Amino acid sequence: MKKVIFVGGTAYSGSTFFHMMLANDPKGYACGEVRSLLAPRKPNHRNITCSCGENPCPDWQQIKEKNTENWVQNFFDIHPDVDILVASSKSPIWIQQQNLQLKNQGIDCRNILIWKTPAEFGQSMKRRGYFDQWERSFINYYRLYASLMSEWRAVRYEDLVKNDQEVLSKACDYLEIPYFAGKEHYWERSYHVLAGNTSAKFHLYNNEKAQAVVNNYDKERMNFYRNIYYRAPDDEEVLADVDRAFKENVHLKPIMNMLEGYDIDQQHVDDALRNQATMAGKDVTVRKVKDFLLTQIGRYRYG
Repeated sequence: MKKVIFVGGTAYSGSTFFHMMLANDPKGYACGEVRSLLAPRKPNHRNITCSCGENPCPDWQQIKEKNTENWVQNFFDIHPDVDILVASSKSPIWIQQQNLQLKNQGIDCRNILIWKTPAEFGQSMKRRGYFDQWERSFINYYRLYASLMSEWRAVRYEDLVKNDQEVLSKACDYLEIPYFAGKEHYWERSYHVLAGNTSAKFHLYNNEKAQAVVNNYDKERMNFYRNIYYRAPDDEEVLADVDRAFKENVHLKPIMNMLEGYDIDQQHVDDALRNQATMAGKDVTVRKVKDFLLTQIGRYRYG
């Protein structure tokens, strides 16, 4: 049976490399942040970069030329050999929309979330110049995800990196897809991954091309070529601000309780944990309306 898996996560959460791990299967396919192609929001979405290096990517061009509302069925028609399609997205609203559409079409879909702790996320944001946004971004994302999604499990980034085979095996069990030794080596397969984190995708390239890619933004990345790494939070400013946030922000603890309670290790989850992390219905509605308007504007400008 055909299956679609949606990997959720904030920016810099590890969703790009995690979704490629899950898709590493003879009948799997990692498509990246396909929403950027189907519902463009930014100028660079007009000619979105694919990991294959071609622009536009002929593989995705076929799908875009068809009805984008039925992109999954169009994909399976073009790739009948694929049974497991894995997409990543930073938009809980888009993931929920896709879940509803696919269930109406009789296509099995599953959801999994990868996350970093506030300190890990804050440090990632600081390295990229967005430190002042970490708290709001973290809280808004997970409260919205909790409000929209009911059936899912969570994987912590550190756990996946340090115990990749064990955690990946458990994730595959939950998603009901095959696991095999070496599945974490996603760079051994060819993909057409749209958008996503460049530091994750450069593992797909041969050594020469990977070197050229990282030279454009971070030469030190070559030290981690085809080696997923974990960097423990050690920035004193970040740690102090996270400590302050836990004392002042009433939403952080319920979010952490939910993420830990929905861990892939848990056979059963307590919906009360998710309910305590949700946002008010009116706030969800406002975000959905804003998302709809941005989608319409983006399609007009860049579609």
